[in-house]
Amino acid sequence: MVSDVVMPVMGGIPLLRGMQERELDVKVILLTGHSFEQRLSDIPVGKGSLLRGWLSKPIQIEELTGLIAQVLEE
Repeated sequence: MVSDVVMPVMGGIPLLRGMQERELDVKVILLTGHSFEQRLSDIPVGKGSLLRGWLSKPIQIEELTGLIAQVLEE
């Protein structure tokens, strides 16, 4: 799943936390135009975690497709 961090009603971080609480097996990539590293400091990133990576906007399509390919290959 690719999600923006800042969205109406529920942002990407609360969405990710809710997915973790429900123990869903979904690979997540977050996109943001804001610095959110501190808010993710307690969320593991990478293989074995729901959050597989994040990209800062504006994103380059090559970055996004590369990260998606990497996550799908895991």
